[in-house]
Amino acid sequence: MKRISLSNLKSAPYQHMIQLDAQVNQMVQDAGIDEGFHHLLRLHGSRLNGCAFCVKLHLADALKHGENTERITLSAVWRESQYFSPAEKAALALIEALTHIDQAPLLENSYAQAQALWSEEALIALEWIGIVINAWNRIGIAGQLQAKP
Repeated sequence: MKRISLSNLKSAPYQHMIQLDAQVNQMVQDAGIDEGFHHLLRLHGSRLNGCAFCVKLHLADALKHGENTERITLSAVWRESQYFSPAEKAALALIEALTHIDQAPLLENSYAQAQALWSEEALIALEWIGIVINAWNRIGIAGQLQAKP
C-alpha cells in the first residue's frame, strides 16, 4: 500500500518543520557545535529509529562537513570506541535517551552527564537536535520515504 507523503511542501505543518529545523541549525552554530558532529548525531538518531532516508541524508552531510568514515561507522558502537571524546559520548547518549523516551532513567542519567560536559547553550541545542531528528524520522517513516541508490 502506498502511503500519502507528509513531505508536501505546500502543507503548513511541513513548512513549520522546515522553519524549526533552520532554527535548530542556527542554535547548533551559535553554540559552537561542530557541523559534522551535528549531522553524525542526526544520523545516529535516524539509525536508532530505522529511517533509512534520513540516515543516507545525514551520512552525506556528515561527510560533507568533515566527519570521517571511521567515526561515522563507529558511531553505531560509540561506547566501545575511542574515537569520541567524553563530551561527544555524552551527546550521543543524550540523543539515544531522547529517542528511547520510554526509558526515563536513561534520560536523567544522560542529561546529567551531558550537562557536566557541555555549556547550557550547547545542551539546549543538543536536545533540540534530538527532538527535531525524531520528528523528521517519523515524517519519513510515516510517508515511507526511501533511501534510493
